[in-house]
Amino acid sequence: MFIDLTKLQGLDALELLIAVDELNIQTLIPCIQKYLNEHKDEFLYQNPIEIFEMVYQCELFTDLYNYYFEKICEEPDIIFNSENFVTIKEPLLELLLKRDDLNLDETIIWDSLIKWGLTQNPSIQQDFKKWDEEEINMMKKTLHRCIPLVRFHHMSQEDLHDKVFPLKTLLLKDVYNSLLTPNLKTNIIILPPRQSKSIYDSIIIDRKHFTTSRDGNTSKAFHEKCDNIESTIVIAKITNTEQIVGDKNDYQSVKLGYPDENEYLSSIYCNENYGPTFGGGHDLFCQNDGTWASYRAYSYPRMFPPLVTFDVEDYEVFQVIK
Repeated sequence: MFIDLTKLQGLDALELLIAVDELNIQTLIPCIQKYLNEHKDEFLYQNPIEIFEMVYQCELFTDLYNYYFEKICEEPDIIFNSENFVTIKEPLLELLLKRDDLNLDETIIWDSLIKWGLTQNPSIQQDFKKWDEEEINMMKKTLHRCIPLVRFHHMSQEDLHDKVFPLKTLLLKDVYNSLLTPNLKTNIIILPPRQSKSIYDSIIIDRKHFTTSRDGNTSKAFHEKCDNIESTIVIAKITNTEQIVGDKNDYQSVKLGYPDENEYLSSIYCNENYGPTFGGGHDLFCQNDGTWASYRAYSYPRMFPPLVTFDVEDYEVFQVIK
């Protein structure tokens, strides 16, 4: 029997492993598991909702499910920005919202819940100001398990007034009163703020805007996602070294993570045929095939030897939130 695993998408590979396990074809199991493990991030990015739900439902994928759960908590946009987010099953959504390390703003969670709830009830009007009592009760019933998991007390007053209070009919009276009067004594349980486990967790850097492992390692993918986006930082990890290079896109320097020296690069050159380009010449740039090169040390002659090419494990672009 010959099976070309490279022709399979994520769901196909998962279904094949289930079938092979049920038929007890032991020789194929490790091959399929290895293939899934090597492409697990790629498959999740391609089809996040269905992949996540399948590994959740089958005990065979316990390790993969645990990995995906951690991955999604670190990068919740994988699920919450998916075009199929509204199809996620309530148990999975509830499990995500219970996590203290879900790296997502509570306002985005609230907006996403309302969007999800409306999709489960297509008869409800989109304009909540026109909801009648029946529609309000339908939404309350749909969201009754998820709303208590939103950490309203860690939202800004502005977001509460703009996003939450107009929908106060969905909240328990005690919860609404405690938000309206923060110093009011109450018996409600106030959940702690979420704390991301991500190494990128920062008051300066928000969520990833672009990463090659998710969006593609080509200059076209980079420019489609990053052109005309203000205040971004590029961070790249050079393969088989401890070197990390990075830059800020508004001509301000950003410190490099070198073990033995501190240097600065500035992204001051733009070409649609290249990815990120640092320095005034070709000090350091990403070529269209994903390899990186330094051809002419103009701004930073001590950084790299001339005419050198190398690979990076991944590079990521973050948007700076001011």
